[in-house]
Amino acid sequence: MTKEAKGKATGLRAWPRRRGLRSPAHGTWPRPSVLAYRLLLLALFSLTALLHAATPPPEKLLPADTLGFVSAPSWDAAAAAFSQNTLGQLWADPAMRPFREKFLSRFQAGFLEPLEKELACNVTNFANLLQGQVTLAFTPSTGDGPPGGKSGFLFFADTGTNGARLTKNLAEWRKRWTAAGKPSKSARIRDLDFTTLEVAPAAVSRLLDKILPTAEAPKPEATPAATNAGWTVGQSGSLLIVSDSPRDIEKLLARQAGGTLPSPPPPPALAEQAVYAADAGQFRDGQLCAWLNLKAIFERLAKEPATSNAAPDQGSVPMAQMLGALGLADAQSAVASVQQSPAGALVSLRVRVPDTARKGLFRVLSLEAKDCAPPAFVPADTVKFTRLRLDLPKAWENVEATLADVSPQSANAIRFIIANAGKSDASDFDLRTNLIARLSDDLILCEKFPRASSAKDTDSPPSLWLVGARNPDQAAAALKAIATLPPPELARYKERDFLGRKVYSFNWPSSDADGVTSVTPVHYAANGSYVALSSEPTLIEDFLRSSADTGPALRDRAGLPEAAQRVGGLGAGYFATANDAESARGFFAAARQDTFNAAALLARSTLGSRLGMGGEGGLLGFCDFSTLPPYERVAHYFHFDVSAITVNAEGYTYRLFAPTPPSSKK
Repeated sequence: MTKEAKGKATGLRAWPRRRGLRSPAHGTWPRPSVLAYRLLLLALFSLTALLHAATPPPEKLLPADTLGFVSAPSWDAAAAAFSQNTLGQLWADPAMRPFREKFLSRFQAGFLEPLEKELACNVTNFANLLQGQVTLAFTPSTGDGPPGGKSGFLFFADTGTNGARLTKNLAEWRKRWTAAGKPSKSARIRDLDFTTLEVAPAAVSRLLDKILPTAEAPKPEATPAATNAGWTVGQSGSLLIVSDSPRDIEKLLARQAGGTLPSPPPPPALAEQAVYAADAGQFRDGQLCAWLNLKAIFERLAKEPATSNAAPDQGSVPMAQMLGALGLADAQSAVASVQQSPAGALVSLRVRVPDTARKGLFRVLSLEAKDCAPPAFVPADTVKFTRLRLDLPKAWENVEATLADVSPQSANAIRFIIANAGKSDASDFDLRTNLIARLSDDLILCEKFPRASSAKDTDSPPSLWLVGARNPDQAAAALKAIATLPPPELARYKERDFLGRKVYSFNWPSSDADGVTSVTPVHYAANGSYVALSSEPTLIEDFLRSSADTGPALRDRAGLPEAAQRVGGLGAGYFATANDAESARGFFAAARQDTFNAAALLARSTLGSRLGMGGEGGLLGFCDFSTLPPYERVAHYFHFDVSAITVNAEGYTYRLFAPTPPSSKK
């Protein structure tokens, strides 16, 4: 069939192929140019972007009175960062398969399945939909209760191209909720369908305590009517939204649409608040970020009643007075971020407290910008090293002043002890003059890995404290006044000579929760510009030998200066480093012998704290450390980390950097 015949068959006339395109009714049309095609494509891409626009950042959606939030700007980017991180690589290593499968099985049975039963929801199905931003925010109240009531939450997550699957999953959730006989009701918010589910927060909290345990004693369960709360669940485009306040959801939807609510209009967004604007751009480069309105949080705490019903002169301290004395009432905000890069993982935490308003704890922590590098005598086998440059006599004055503001009775008791310590030996002895005033501006802590894996050893690893002093010998002699505080039969004060130096020893008594008294040995000696203290006499002896020791030093560790620059350098006033490889070696050695002690080791390690495994229970309860592989098979995933605190006119910044081990770089 000819072109003209095709045109007749379709009712259209074929256009001749020449420079001009002739239409049947309008003559010749100019041929579209390359620029026209580009403009058309640009218009199409712009329309697509509008239809599938990324979720605005949390500060654009959250109300101005938000107390804080935790956010992953991109769920996919966060997941990719974890895979790139050495911890993620360790988790995926085939050698970890027995441990990984045992953990996942226990986690599924002990936490995920009970949670899904309680919520009548397949949590995994929803988690698999996440692609973009995921944010959990905390608001001043539920929004529908009385002012100053219980804090509420607002959760929203972008599912990206999975919007249709999100709709299906929500419908399935509502169906399962109804089939389980749980109460619910429909809600209409800004022309969108939502469902309010009656949830028992106490039951959910008990499950969450399995992975994030708290130190609080368990509370008796209240009646269901008093504990149940409504969680409103719904969808806006690709956004999954869950909150205990329909009012907060309504405000979020208004900001998402760029419009305003009916009278009264919604309050401004968090981005417009001065307390947040001061932090804007400080922490949004990471795969995970968080922000807290400390000013608002402490203002709410200050309204709480005193800690007891006793009169002020009997020890009751109003919360407002305590927060003010500690200086916490002057804190403005806190921001945090986690950033993974090929060089390593960087964790940052910044607390904004203007220098003109610092008092209490912040005045005590008046760091001096001085050298914080490990001294040459610190050996390379030190597992943890911390150095703090703090004017110790001035810091003690600030501690006393802060204590006097919080509790004058306690401050007077401390002053009485200091004034009378050592008086039995010399009537003119004064602890404040003979000891405290002779201290300098240097404080060092060195830890070794426990030689044994018992619970007692892991709780108290071999540690050496070095306290800078202007006259160490006189300061060490003055410490004898501390030994006179316990009863002589418990203290058992002794002196001995070692390498021409005097070594002092005494016992310090303490009581546990059951009232059982135990003693901790204290050994100390002066050398160089420090007074060294430890419960291990061998560490004191090693320190006294250090002036003649030419062995490897911690400061010569490869990559340490470069890593220190990532956290602010070695001259900010606080620096610490931990040998994660050595800690892991000891941990793996103990793990296959005693799971309980291995858990204790991990809980107090830098690695464990980064995994949220501190304290008893938690994620540790799902671990079977006996299934771990030999350390040599995974040793290349462990290296060291560094941390530092820097102080400026705006506040305090803590950074921790874990460089990527050279042997694990891809």
